[in-house]
Amino acid sequence: MQLKLIEFIQKLTEEELTNEIIIPLIEKIHPGKIEYTHSANEAGRDLVSFGSDLLNRPHILCAQIKAKQISYGASFGKVQETTKLAKEVGVTIENGSRCLPHEVWFITSYPFPEQCRRQVAECIQALEKNNIKFISGEELCKLLIEKLPEVATKYSKYSSTEIVNLISSLLMHKEGRAFGFSNDKSIIDFYVTATLSPQSELGYDAIAGNIDVPDDSDEEHFSIMQLLKDELTQRKIVQKDRLIEEKIKQIDDSIIEVLKKKAIEVYKKDKEFLDNFNVKIEAYLSDNINGIKKKIKKDMEISIVFKLSLNKAFLSLVNETKKAIDKTPSTLKEKNVPLVRKICNLLMRTNNYVEEVQDLFGSYETEEETEEETEEKHPKKPIRIRIPEPKYLLEIDRIILIKGPPGCGKTTLLKMLAIDILNNGEKVLYIPCFSITPTYKKASLKKIVENFSLCSISSNWELCDIILILDGLDEAPFNLSQHILRSSSKFANIVISSRNAYDTSLLDKFFQLNLVPFTKDERTKFFKKWFEKQPDLFEKAMEIIDKYPDIEEHTKLPLIATIVVSLLQNGLTPKTRAEVYDFRLNLLLSNWDRLRGVRRLAVDNPDAKRRFLRHLAYTIHALPERRRTFDLNDIQTAYEFALGRWGYNYDFPKILDDLIVGSGIIIKERPNVYSFGHLTFQEHLAGEYINTLPIKQIVSLMGDDWWREPLNFYASICGNINDIIDYLLKKYHVIADAKQLNEMLKYAPFTSPGAIDCIKECLENEGKIEEDIRDETKTY
Repeated sequence: MQLKLIEFIQKLTEEELTNEIIIPLIEKIHPGKIEYTHSANEAGRDLVSFGSDLLNRPHILCAQIKAKQISYGASFGKVQETTKLAKEVGVTIENGSRCLPHEVWFITSYPFPEQCRRQVAECIQALEKNNIKFISGEELCKLLIEKLPEVATKYSKYSSTEIVNLISSLLMHKEGRAFGFSNDKSIIDFYVTATLSPQSELGYDAIAGNIDVPDDSDEEHFSIMQLLKDELTQRKIVQKDRLIEEKIKQIDDSIIEVLKKKAIEVYKKDKEFLDNFNVKIEAYLSDNINGIKKKIKKDMEISIVFKLSLNKAFLSLVNETKKAIDKTPSTLKEKNVPLVRKICNLLMRTNNYVEEVQDLFGSYETEEETEEETEEKHPKKPIRIRIPEPKYLLEIDRIILIKGPPGCGKTTLLKMLAIDILNNGEKVLYIPCFSITPTYKKASLKKIVENFSLCSISSNWELCDIILILDGLDEAPFNLSQHILRSSSKFANIVISSRNAYDTSLLDKFFQLNLVPFTKDERTKFFKKWFEKQPDLFEKAMEIIDKYPDIEEHTKLPLIATIVVSLLQNGLTPKTRAEVYDFRLNLLLSNWDRLRGVRRLAVDNPDAKRRFLRHLAYTIHALPERRRTFDLNDIQTAYEFALGRWGYNYDFPKILDDLIVGSGIIIKERPNVYSFGHLTFQEHLAGEYINTLPIKQIVSLMGDDWWREPLNFYASICGNINDIIDYLLKKYHVIADAKQLNEMLKYAPFTSPGAIDCIKECLENEGKIEEDIRDETKTY
């Protein structure tokens, strides 16, 4: 859409640009009296708007408009000169008097590419300090989409203003209040191209050479009596009204060979694994030909022994996968979509092969090796494919499941995908799954879409033409998997996002891609884009990343990087992930207003509010249905339970207003529906509450993926998990949740060495126990 708008406004004359675009825009965002004027050097016709500022004080805005390309050389020097003159010397208004504008905008209808901006970055910064803003075609289009959707609709040739409003809504980073930003920021201003990877851990292990499968499976016997009857009948050796003994002499060796081939075909059909992976099968007759003929004469019962050459097929698949991976493109483009699809499919086939061997035949072998040894082989690191144009994802498969850890940018990617699709002139419906209410559990997916899509379905839209985007499958109040499976064929495409830990039946049905965190370069680009006008804060961000390993690790997640941005903009310097969230709460509950000298909170008691928020988050998270939204009754119940007599002494609506309007910690999604803005914020507060629970109750939460992140936050807050490990050993003499505890150790650096060794030992024993169970099953 933005491209279409830029193409259009570039064709306008200066007069048309002023009258049809700029004047309506200024009337919208700076309401007041508008006059034509000239700058002091008569360089061109300008606009002056006599409006008011945020404090309702008189405010004069001067807009200089040019319908021509601006370069970064002498051309930009002239821009700098004329705008400074207007700001410092003033402009002449229609009655002949001179006025000094408080702010000057220089607007051009042409784009000003990033490489041009870099050439004049210092000049732009100097102008900003002097309250002079340079607005190029790209930013002008964004303003039109956001502020004047009806104008954007008209000039972008879109069918309805509603679609333009949807694009405007998707572009806005509306969670900004939860991060502590005073204004919503456009996604374009900080978005860094997403990077995806096939989700295939065992596949990566296999191509790294860390997994082997057995050479042959155990022998399996297969009866071919019915096949023999069918073959003899086909050759007219056996008729219905004759006895087999009369014709048995006509059986020859060729019949036996045919039977072997047919038996293999039937065996393949019975073993879906073999069908999928083309495992080499060797078949042996249980006796010699004469013996078989005698057996046929007696009861027509023959057995063929099968052996599966698992390792040969595995090595063939791994080699094919390696060759494909060596050709992996760094970027998804229209021409290489088939190659990317092939690579992803091969990796998943390799992954599934290892899993099938495990399920059908007992085990696979893993090779223990050092990191140095692994690096010498084919790299185990996931493939990274950048997706600068998300629309090409739709060509990989009709239904795609985008997965990733908390805060990795799944929502941002899906919003960019929706915008990309709309810009391509296609129909899209975007549904944030957390907005769906529990009462729709028995409704059809079509009904859910009609009621919760950000853009309503037009009467002339057919479902088969619509691309459906479901954001946050794990955040729905009930499991949507069956709804999707039942209706998947009705939509042109479906793109779904979900956390890695969420267990859904869709995993085996649809194409999966994993959204991976930032690389160092991508993270640097993120901070550079965000701090484009604050280079000192960019340097500060790079400094704490170099200095603090925990910040270096966690800022690879876009969510944490965004919180760090907010903290840095408010003069705070975090050192760990728990500190990042702790700082955020302190900032929003009170310190932010204090830092700015603003008094807008009715009740300035951050400790009481935090106690209440912890209780609310835990209560909502503990409900049977997975929820990240709550209503007024939920809030009031948690308020009374958490704050007791103290709470009765204060006005509940005022405290709620503090948390919604003043702090932005609780987000009002729609009438009587609230959330914490992002599930991870809810999990952090739940983790703080867990830190107050007895060990027995904490242990009861383990083994549930919904509680994984709250438990990680708990580990980070308390610093060590010695008590949990001691409790489990005393109570059960074995640690069943060793894997989860091992993950929690990453966040609990003060856990004792003995406890850490205990977890490692349990993990090693767990592998042996699983192996023993498989052996017993085989024997049985």
